[in-house]
Amino acid sequence: MSTTDRRTAPTSSYLRAASLTACSALAVSLLGGCARQGLQPALATPLGTSGDPTASEHAPFVAAPPAGAPAAAPAPGAETAAETSEKLPIACADRAKGDRGSCTPPQDFVVRICGGNFPEAALAMFRGGTPWTRGFVKNDVEAWQANRRTRDAALLQRDEEVIVLIDRTKGSGILVGGGSYDVLRWDGTCASLMADELTMTRPPVSAGFAEIPWRRLDAPVREALGADRKIAAADADHKRACRGATMGAKSIACRKADTRLGMLVVERIRGGAPLPAPDLR
Repeated sequence: MSTTDRRTAPTSSYLRAASLTACSALAVSLLGGCARQGLQPALATPLGTSGDPTASEHAPFVAAPPAGAPAAAPAPGAETAAETSEKLPIACADRAKGDRGSCTPPQDFVVRICGGNFPEAALAMFRGGTPWTRGFVKNDVEAWQANRRTRDAALLQRDEEVIVLIDRTKGSGILVGGGSYDVLRWDGTCASLMADELTMTRPPVSAGFAEIPWRRLDAPVREALGADRKIAAADADHKRACRGATMGAKSIACRKADTRLGMLVVERIRGGAPLPAPDLR
């Protein structure tokens, strides 16, 4: 090799440095191009806990805070999922304007109400004027209770009115038996029904309802409903007929008093009677 060749031949160290410099320049160029086009680098793992498998494709890139940095304060007016689930919803979840699909409450609320014991919340949901989609049981059916840690089944009777909480009949995948619903009953419990076990057409006669757990309702709710004279009288009759029946089988008279009181309560609530805000904590 000539002296000129030896002067112009780069060393191994020079080659490595040049390669790194070129790679860095290329990376900066690409990122700059992404920024100019409004694009962001994809994340390797999803953000949040929404369970959406495509969340990582749409979530904005957020740099991790330095070690030991204090947690960021929530934005003014922002609510946690727990706080949202403890409030009675008033609008359909994820329903676009003009969409004629089921009007269902937010998922956080569904988990809360079906995982606990909140009959007052159920009465508020069934009030006349609320937007929730009503369904009616086609025939007597035993249905599994939804979202509860139990394998108990409940008997739903023909024409019983329920509120649709989750609608699985319009998915894009394979729908077994046409899909299914999770529904809320008048007594505050939830049940799972197959699509062919429920209709959205109101029955020609008065719709049925699950037994109202009158004695388990919060006192403010019973007082508000008891302001109606007919309900107050039926409550007095119920106390006399069902005295001592809390721990044993109900007498025929007690069951009749239950039905009479329940019919009046349901009629009043369907008419839009005001109720105290339910405690969902």
